[in-house]
Amino acid sequence: MSVSVTHIDERLDELERLRCQMAPEAFLNAVIGSLCDVLGAHNVVAVHPINDDYFVSVAAARHPAPIADSRWVASQLGTHRERSSSPDSNASTRRWIGLTKRQNVDPADGLSRTGCSLSPSTWRYGGIVITWPSHRDTAIEGAMRGIIEAFAEIAFAHYLETFVESQASRSRELAVAQDQLLDTDDDEQATSLLVGSLSSLLPADRVCLLSMNATGEPRLLAVGGVDDLDRRTEAVKRIEAAAVETTKTRQPNFSVQSRDHFDDANALGPAGDESHQQLSLSIPWDGHHVLLLQWASEARLATAAVWLQATCHSLQSTWHQTKAWHRVPKWLRSYLKRSSHRSSSKPMVRWATGISVLGVMAIVAMYPITFSIIGEGTLEPIDQRWIFASQEGFVRELKVADGDQVQTGDVIAILESSELEIQISEVAGRIREVQTQRQGIEITINQLVRSAIPDPALENRLQSELKELAIRLDSLNEQAGLLEAQRELLQIVSPIDGKIIGWEIERNLLDRPVSRGDVLMRVANTNAPWRIELLIPDRDAGYLERYADQVSPRMVVAEYALRSDPQTKHSSEVTWVSPEVVHDPSQGAVVEVHLGVEQGALPRSSLGATVDGRLICGTKPRWFVWGRPIWEAIQRRIWF
Repeated sequence: MSVSVTHIDERLDELERLRCQMAPEAFLNAVIGSLCDVLGAHNVVAVHPINDDYFVSVAAARHPAPIADSRWVASQLGTHRERSSSPDSNASTRRWIGLTKRQNVDPADGLSRTGCSLSPSTWRYGGIVITWPSHRDTAIEGAMRGIIEAFAEIAFAHYLETFVESQASRSRELAVAQDQLLDTDDDEQATSLLVGSLSSLLPADRVCLLSMNATGEPRLLAVGGVDDLDRRTEAVKRIEAAAVETTKTRQPNFSVQSRDHFDDANALGPAGDESHQQLSLSIPWDGHHVLLLQWASEARLATAAVWLQATCHSLQSTWHQTKAWHRVPKWLRSYLKRSSHRSSSKPMVRWATGISVLGVMAIVAMYPITFSIIGEGTLEPIDQRWIFASQEGFVRELKVADGDQVQTGDVIAILESSELEIQISEVAGRIREVQTQRQGIEITINQLVRSAIPDPALENRLQSELKELAIRLDSLNEQAGLLEAQRELLQIVSPIDGKIIGWEIERNLLDRPVSRGDVLMRVANTNAPWRIELLIPDRDAGYLERYADQVSPRMVVAEYALRSDPQTKHSSEVTWVSPEVVHDPSQGAVVEVHLGVEQGALPRSSLGATVDGRLICGTKPRWFVWGRPIWEAIQRRIWF
């Protein structure tokens, strides 16, 4: 290549004069056109990133920008990133890609390529790709690299100027579009407004949004500028096919098609000017949607590429927020909109409001409120006795029924023990036998006394036998007395004045066998004071014990209500706390607590009625009272 320095300087000076006179896309075309003439290259193409891994061709000097150029840039940068992680990578090649000492020819088109970023250190703002015929010497050395970098710097400077100048207005337009999205009433309206906003902001000649269901089938949701969609047209089917391909690769897909390939005689409405080609870019919008954008010219694509990534990201986030907002009931949305203040949109006001809200929340969370423990129990009279079977046997007779009033000492049941009766009969028989023997000996002794021939030895022996029989008779009489006492115990008597408490006593007890110690029934003095036997979970007993140690158990205030009358609350106090933990079949490990009941407080009370009780254990911060289960679960997880 032999180009005079004067000629290059003239070209650069001419471009400097045109910077303030031309639109960004036109100036970019002028830069790459001049560079292509200076280098005598096959073509010079401008590319711009869609994301870190995908580029699109936005302008070309001589020939239409092929897709191969943008894909080549993405592949070269990916290879460069892999090499840059090694210690032998050369940082000076960060701006350049495709620099090689040997000719690197693409077999697909027979061209070799070299790339240079617009920015001195990054491809974030795009770059230029120079394509060379395969028969030319494509070594980029010395002055030629300086020429390319000079043209790239002019393009980059103009890019920054236009970007800064338009950034404020673009930000305002984007904010307006976001506010309009948030003001929509339903998802369909929000989707239509979304594609319309993208069409005007990017700008794009057509914007389509498609959803993908769980089976991967696409559905066209909205097309910019089209209200009534006919989903049976071939144009819609081709758009849906492009969305399926993008979903499979999960990467943007850029293509250049003829206008008729997508339009079918404008079946989806107008799409820009009458250009013969259509530049299409499909982007994964999120995991369930695909965005398809179309431009009728590279100039419009060049303008859109600058703002594409930021605009799509902002509107995507707002669209998802809007869809979540639409799930709130409409009446609540209307109320919140009316109650919101316009000044809350200002940053300082938002910060002040946020700090104030956090402060109020902290005060509310730390404010002490009543801390209570909930338990379940029964209503019982204090003076009551359980009646047990005194002997093993069966219930021969019942003297009372459920609910009967009895006095102390009244017989309420009679048991019968066959074994005891046998023992009594045996002892009585032996007593009669001993008495008969004693009578016979006494008669014999009387006859010896009246006999003419006395027999002192026989008389002494009979007297000894008589004494032995007397001792045996006393022992048998004592046994008979003990057995009779046991028989008397078979008569069950009431230990106190009260009411018989049981359930179908006659059916469950009469003529039924019982063992010693079996519960038969109970007697309760319903006229005496009552109490509530409350069971609280063992995990809550520690709070009660610590509070009771501070104020004494009788200072622990309690509230309770009958399960049958929950609206009526009664006040009480703790009278006793069990020092032991017992296992209840329905509630698990529990601690028994007794509450006092005022005389006449429960006029319709019934013995054994279920009671819900609450023990007031002082005050604790609101956050602890409301979040105690979560706090205790965290403590158990951390400590154990």
